[in-house]
Amino acid sequence: IFNYTALKGGKIEIPCNASVSANDSVTLILWYKSENATGPPIYSVDLRNRTFSTAVHTISERYKKRLLFDMSNEPSLLRIDPVFEEDIGEYLCRVDFRHERTRGYVTFLNVVVFPKKIFIVDTDSQLLSGVIGPYDENSSIDLICKAEGKPPPKLHWYRNNVLVDESYSVVGDTKEVENHIRIVNLTRADLNVVYKCSAFNELFSLTISSSVQIDVNLRPIDVQISSKKRALSAGKLTEIVCQSRGSRPSPNLTWLRNHKPMADVRQTVSFDENTTRSVLTFIPSEYDNQQMLTCRSENSRLPGYALEDNWRLTVFYIIITGEYLVVDSLRREHSGIYWCVATNVEGNGRSNELQLTIQYVPICKAAQKIFYGVSSGETVFISCEVEANPEYVNFTWTINNKQKTRKTLSSQLFTNFHLRSVLKFTPNKAEDYGTISCSAVNALGPQREPCHFTILPTGPPDSLEQCTISNKSFEAIRIECTPGYNGGLPQTFHLQLYESNVKKAIVSYSQEREAAFVLSNLEPNRTYFIHIFSSNAKGRSDALVLPLSTLSFRGFMVQNRRTKLEVNTELNTIVIHPEVRPLLNALSNDGQSPDLKSKDVEQSSNNENNESVVE
Repeated sequence: IFNYTALKGGKIEIPCNASVSANDSVTLILWYKSENATGPPIYSVDLRNRTFSTAVHTISERYKKRLLFDMSNEPSLLRIDPVFEEDIGEYLCRVDFRHERTRGYVTFLNVVVFPKKIFIVDTDSQLLSGVIGPYDENSSIDLICKAEGKPPPKLHWYRNNVLVDESYSVVGDTKEVENHIRIVNLTRADLNVVYKCSAFNELFSLTISSSVQIDVNLRPIDVQISSKKRALSAGKLTEIVCQSRGSRPSPNLTWLRNHKPMADVRQTVSFDENTTRSVLTFIPSEYDNQQMLTCRSENSRLPGYALEDNWRLTVFYIIITGEYLVVDSLRREHSGIYWCVATNVEGNGRSNELQLTIQYVPICKAAQKIFYGVSSGETVFISCEVEANPEYVNFTWTINNKQKTRKTLSSQLFTNFHLRSVLKFTPNKAEDYGTISCSAVNALGPQREPCHFTILPTGPPDSLEQCTISNKSFEAIRIECTPGYNGGLPQTFHLQLYESNVKKAIVSYSQEREAAFVLSNLEPNRTYFIHIFSSNAKGRSDALVLPLSTLSFRGFMVQNRRTKLEVNTELNTIVIHPEVRPLLNALSNDGQSPDLKSKDVEQSSNNENNESVVE
């Protein structure tokens, strides 16, 4: 008995040795199927007083348009196209000769039914697809993948294309298979993660997939009033900024004064990808001095959890007693020209002007650039500017690297311009990166808090890696890669498509969000070369070159002990080669087969090398 396996919807060719010696000839060939072994044959070829080309072919009504017996090959082949699920069973080929004994060949055909669809559902059997959720942080979700097939396919779960679960099970005596995965304690690491369920049949190298992307409600991770440590002036319009990171969706930012919502204020809220900012605009009064200002951040979808940042306000205001103006707690902002005005029924009188100058040690000037991205060997000019009175200052530069060592830089490396100093700096090794500080001193003393600048290593990004190809078809394909190190800068991903032996790219893609591309409108049965790389402001990575062939009518190659099979996963076809020469179409004629059941049938025992047809 020979064993063959075919895919439902594909085609299969079952051999029957009808070779004959020179002194003999074939008179009749009959094909029987197991459930109809005692009835009429499903296919007969009458060669009595005929040649192969004029033989009469008779096909059972049930198999018409699906069966064809091709005698132009050695051995001859019974082709079934397309294969139905009910075609499973034993097939007997009986060959009668004019002189020799009758021969018989038995072949068992197994039919594989691959799932047409794969489903992802929740515990309520609700179908899930695309972006699902949002689910609350720290909650758990259940995903159930289902598919049907014969034999039951394997079901595996992947998290961002990494295998995480392969514990599928068959549901009772059915053809249905399911794999239940539970994702517990969702965190921000689960945001936008793609869970893909794939069903595959190892015998035919066929795969079908379905995926979902997780959306998660996230709590804020911090909140900060960024305007701290500065005193306010009574009667002057003031803006105070609070920002919060990490909440999804954006949090509600609330301002409180002594734990009560503030009134008579204006609030402006802005958002970027991960940060929400609130600008509080109000006019403080002397009564706000030493009051507690609070910025509260909370996600309305996650009640019961809030973060707060507090600031005890210091408000400066003017005290007037009689003929004297008392300026308390002198600050540099009090510098300026002062005069007083006296009023009676005759009019107003204005005094002479007095210039009040407040001297102070140097302080950092606001709104300076504090982050510098520098490649190894690249020279950068770092500007440090201070405010001071007296304005004659001397500068000192120091560096604190990642090894937590502090080093004073040579004065030859920087140039002073009145209240500004410019450092010429070239990092050459890892120890040169870290925090560079600039400090000034005047006649009143040294700067209390230096100006700090962060030097970050930057360069071209690393090459992309772990590229996977999915959703492959005749004219489309999806390519997804894992980004390498971005060089310390935002990077852009690029894909260039080349035809074989063509030096110029026929298609170019660029995008910033992810290293994933979908190519469509490709030519079937065509070989391309894909160049994938990334770039940033410092340059580009080496290109990863991938050969790509779109599907054709000649698909995957699988070989068992004797026979190679070529399978097209789109058309579900099976072709035997190379031991069997290319097939030729034979003529199909209607007719009646004679009843030759009385003749002896000898089954071939030469079955030690059973062959299986696989895809």
